[in-house]
Amino acid sequence: MKLLSKIIIVGILVLITLNSFAQNSVKHNIDIRIPEVALLGLVADNSDVTRILTKSNNVAENSISFADETDVNSVWINYSSVKRAHSSPRRITAFVQGDIPEGIQLKVSASAASSDGKGELGQPKGSKVLGEQPTEIINNIGSCYTGQGAQHGHNLVYSLAIDETEAKLVALNSEKVTFNIVYTLAD
Repeated sequence: MKLLSKIIIVGILVLITLNSFAQNSVKHNIDIRIPEVALLGLVADNSDVTRILTKSNNVAENSISFADETDVNSVWINYSSVKRAHSSPRRITAFVQGDIPEGIQLKVSASAASSDGKGELGQPKGSKVLGEQPTEIINNIGSCYTGQGAQHGHNLVYSLAIDETEAKLVALNSEKVTFNIVYTLAD
């Protein structure tokens, strides 16, 4: 009987030891959903960022003066974009809000995106004449970010072309003319 009780005790100890080394695993699914994002901002080398952010249409405004040549070439457009898979690329359009004097054409050109941005950065469309209707200046924007602030994103260069016919020149005067350029990031 002593031998039988020793065998039973050893058997129980072996079973307990084997159970203590058993592996139990449990799993569950985790869904990660990143919401769509469309953020747009303008910044000049010598001023603060002005931003207006909404989900559907993102609009940015900033003021520049053609009296100072450095002001005209120091504006940067920054954006962040997260879009759904299989959705159309986004684009940035610009238009003039206000009256440009007759005989003047305002043009804007966006540079290639700075090298510190990541993702599917947009492609500039070259020099575009701005008017009352939105004009596409950057297209093919996917999920990406350009970075924030001056020297990030696309440098915007403005130029004025003047119609030099006598009638148009007479209409121009030395008064200060103010208008807005509105940029929109849209699907």
